[in-house]
Parts: sequence; structure tokens; C-alpha cells
Amino acid sequence: MDREEFESKAQICIDVIHGLLTILRDNTEQGLFRDDAVFLVNLCQRAMLLPKSFVSSDRLLIEDNAPIDTGASSEVYRGKLGHTEVAVKSFRLYFRTGYLVRKRFIKEALILEMAQHPNVLRFMSIVHEKSEICIITPWHARGHIMNYTAAVPSVPRKELLEQVADGLHFLSQYNIVHGDLKGRNILIDDDGKALIADLGLSFIEREQDVTAASKSSTCGGTSRWMAPERLVPSAFDRPSPKATASSDVYSFGMLMLEVYTGAPPWASQPAEMVVLLDVVRNIRPLRPTDGSIDDAMWRIVEQCWAHQPEERPTILQVYNLLACIP
Repeated sequence: MDREEFESKAQICIDVIHGLLTILRDNTEQGLFRDDAVFLVNLCQRAMLLPKSFVSSDRLLIEDNAPIDTGASSEVYRGKLGHTEVAVKSFRLYFRTGYLVRKRFIKEALILEMAQHPNVLRFMSIVHEKSEICIITPWHARGHIMNYTAAVPSVPRKELLEQVADGLHFLSQYNIVHGDLKGRNILIDDDGKALIADLGLSFIEREQDVTAASKSSTCGGTSRWMAPERLVPSAFDRPSPKATASSDVYSFGMLMLEVYTGAPPWASQPAEMVVLLDVVRNIRPLRPTDGSIDDAMWRIVEQCWAHQPEERPTILQVYNLLACIP
């Protein structure tokens, strides 16, 4: 079978499986959904194809050539899809890394499209060409949660964190692990609602991954928000630094601290290595002395960043704890 015939048959399979996944998702058949979703991601990455429905017929226009945000492998631009304002995440394609970047783009687009929830950034469309790959989502002028809370100090932070926890719980129901939870990855929509964004490091965790993480996994994420078992997996009898639902809860605890203080974890310590050593030695940031975090909220923070993963609450338990605070 030549490449052209393979791609033609793969495209048919991809479109059929994606249609099946839509039915499974809407009927909450989570076990079947997870297994078929993993198969679809693998098939799409092997074929370097995505469902045809992901491509919009509307014209995409980039309004400003200067990016509004820059990441390790992409830039975000403001644009228009038809008459709708959008954010365009454009992935950088280099000769040496282009293949891996395309695989990450395919995985992120699929997971974002599958994860339809009021507190998860909404997928709109893609650009998938030989020289250009982009993910298109709605434009949110208020930016991320740190910009928003700085601009509107009176905003109820607890409610925003509840919304993030609700979105994370939804993702966990489908075994989707985020892997890079932090303030810059939580956007705020026009109604002031929190949206989990940047699923570039996310993946669908299967049952076998829980007991034996893939040894080929890399330690993607941001170190100051990263759980100790991801920094030194051997100390926790783990084969790799792969993210888990439990490490997402740890990161959520750091996000809580970040949102209430307006600064990243260990903001007064510029030396990254000192921070990493503190994390693995079970030393955590001190509680702010300005009264910004009350006793009930601080107890949740401390539970989330427990040193041993099995001692942390689930994200549903975190959500329920937050909901009980007046």
C-alpha cells in the first residue's frame, strides 16, 4: 500500500471513529470513549491527519503579525475566522523538530475538541498544511486569570478556582491529564468565567499507565508548579516523570497560591535549583502573612500539595471542599 492509499483509507477511519467518539461522549460512555480516543490519537499521529470536520470553510485572517503570547513551540496571534474574533495558536515547524511538533499539534487539537465543558477552552478549527499548522479558539480579551485578578482585585477568587476544579474534574472523568496547570493557562471569558487552556502537554491516561508509566515520557510542564514525583520519579518508585491526575491536583494547589498572592510560587526565590530542592525535600511555600488566604483555603492548599501522591485529595474532593467555603 503506497502512502497516498494509506492516507485515503486512514482518513475514512479517522472520520468514522471521530463520529463514534462524539456519540460516546454525548452518552457519557466514558470507558469506551477513553479507549477509542487513545486509538484515534495514535491513528491520527501515525497518519499525520485529523478529522475533516476540524477544518473550517471560513477565511482566517491574522490581524497583527506580532504575537500576543509566545510558548516553547508556538505563538498565539489575534485574528478573525470569518467575522468572529479568534485566537490562533501557530506551531513553529523546524526541520529537526517538525515531526514531533506535528504530533503534539494533532494530540492537542483532538483532546481540545473532545473536551467540551463550560470551563474548558472551546475548540473552533484548525489550519493543517505542510508549511503551517494552527489551532483556532475563541478570542478572550480579558486574558489569563493572573491578568484578570490584577485588573479587577475585587473579583471572587474562590469562585474562579471552583470553576477550574470543575473543569479539571470533567477532564479527569475521561482520564485526561492536563500536565501544565498554572495561572497563564487559565483564561477568562467575557462573562468572567475561568477556562482551562493550553492542553499541549495533556494526554489520555489509560489503566496500564496508572500502574506503569511509559518510560519514554518526558518531563513536560513548569517546574515551580510540578509535583515532586515528577521531578524525582525514582524516589517515588515511578519509572518516569509522566503527569497524573494526582500531580494535576498538586499543581492546582500551587495555582491556588498563585491566584491569591498574585505571584508565582516561591516568587522571592529566583534560583530555580533551590526551589526544586525544596520541593523534593517536602518544603513548601510559606503562608502569606497579609491575610489573603484564610484558614479554610490554606488547609485545601496544603492538602493539594501533600508530598505523597496518594495523600492528596481527588480533584472532585477539592471542588467539594471549595464549594463548602462560604
